[in-house]
Amino acid sequence: MDDNLHQDAITYSQPLLKEVTDDEIIQLFKEKNLSHVIEFLRTHKGPMTVTDLEEAFKNVGEEKSDKSIYRYLKKLEEAGLVIQAGKRVFPSEKKIKTQTLYIRSAKVFYIVKPEEEEACPEELKMIEAIGISIGKHMNLKLSSLDCLEKFLKRFKTQYSSYPRDIIKNAEEEITELLEDLDFEYSKSLIETISLLALLNDKIEWQKDLIKCFE
Repeated sequence: MDDNLHQDAITYSQPLLKEVTDDEIIQLFKEKNLSHVIEFLRTHKGPMTVTDLEEAFKNVGEEKSDKSIYRYLKKLEEAGLVIQAGKRVFPSEKKIKTQTLYIRSAKVFYIVKPEEEEACPEELKMIEAIGISIGKHMNLKLSSLDCLEKFLKRFKTQYSSYPRDIIKNAEEEITELLEDLDFEYSKSLIETISLLALLNDKIEWQKDLIKCFE
């Protein structure tokens, strides 16, 4: 099969942003082979076939069989991170041959860990440490751990709602930059913009925060 003689029929329109909130799916980014596939599909110009992915693994010194790659793709498809984008068609005089094309379900994955209803003991210790540190900065003493916990949850909830609005309203230049960044850098960029947007809002954060101190 001559790879130079083919046409790609793409049926999936890839959105820019997908929020990932399920902890089991978040863990997939930490699995080496799966993260390789996610990265290959990011850096490659266009969807990839299993043959393309085999070559990509070879290029990083890790040969994988097509069966292994199909297994990785199935796991990522089930998680909603990868989707079948269409077919690569190889015309021939006798019979048309095709290969399935795969693509990330979005150009940028933004991980948002869901907040627990109640803070665990470790989180309460962290919140108390935050309260002590902020109190020293303001020359005040933390008076209500519960108040600070509710304040931080409200802050995080507001903060995590910004990415989808930012991406939706992003100028074309910003979109192009995000597409070319790897996962950690794109996440950092979105979080920084979100924080600046949050601070720019006319919400009296300091006034609400001081209520937790005496």
